[in-house]
Amino acid sequence: MDSQLFVEGYRKSPEQYTSHDEPPEVEELMEEPRLWASFFDRQLFSLLKGASGGTALDIDEQLVNYEYGWIEPFLEESIHESHSLAFFNGIAASAVNELNFHVLNKEFLPVWRHALLPEMYPQLSIEEIEAMQTRLATRGAELKHIKSDAMEWQKIEKTPLGLVAAINGQLTEIDAPIVMLNIMKKYPELLLLPAPPQFESASVSNRSIDYIVIDTERLQSRGLQIKTYIDSIANASKLSKAKTTYKPTRKYDDEFVTLIDGTIDLGNSIVRFSPGNDAILVADPGQISVNFLKDSNNPDIIQAQHNIEGRILHNLYKN
Repeated sequence: MDSQLFVEGYRKSPEQYTSHDEPPEVEELMEEPRLWASFFDRQLFSLLKGASGGTALDIDEQLVNYEYGWIEPFLEESIHESHSLAFFNGIAASAVNELNFHVLNKEFLPVWRHALLPEMYPQLSIEEIEAMQTRLATRGAELKHIKSDAMEWQKIEKTPLGLVAAINGQLTEIDAPIVMLNIMKKYPELLLLPAPPQFESASVSNRSIDYIVIDTERLQSRGLQIKTYIDSIANASKLSKAKTTYKPTRKYDDEFVTLIDGTIDLGNSIVRFSPGNDAILVADPGQISVNFLKDSNNPDIIQAQHNIEGRILHNLYKN
């Protein structure tokens, strides 16, 4: 879809990304992350409209402040604190989800710089993209350990279930760009960026996206919604058929959004057997990250790329 038409589907009045149900400690934790997320909202909106989001020097200064003034000293501490809060308060799991934008965004700053300031920052090299993939995969592997600890702690303390689900979502949103960045290597005119809150919490909820793909030459854009699994598969022997038959439990606007299923499309799954010996496919996010660290040309990653590449490109240019 034309980028200017695409972004109009996400226009809404500026608002605070807060909830009256949040505990005070969560609101305090999320104050700065939300302010920075709003900056990227504004910049992406301007980019897609073909408008200026400020002077080049001002934008560059803001990106430097974000990277070195906020993310480096505070993000790791904020992530740890959000996980700790979510162990004991299910509502706080939403903070884990919100902070994931910044977890991802930290690694995508080279893409933001090129997207917003192409005259100052040239197109990314293959080596730079692979370095991004390695950093994302390292984060994914770390999160798998955190998830294991959370599951054990959950058994002992009977803590809320929300944290494990939130980490599963985080892992899938880390695995997906590792695969999608391979597509960016093939098509250098494409840019992949994490979707800031205005796009992720869209005013029209069926247009909610986690990532955006932009063709900077043809000025086309497409949103990507990443799910740990879109629909359960009761029988693992029917996996091949499931690729064409699974249906999302929530409807998304096909004009704006391409769905990516972590279990089916990315192959993040394991087979378990029920008491009746039926093989059941179970989501196991984080496998892409672990596989990439072992071998960046892992065949499962190549297969995942094959599963999504054609669909993303077709949807990007179909309108």
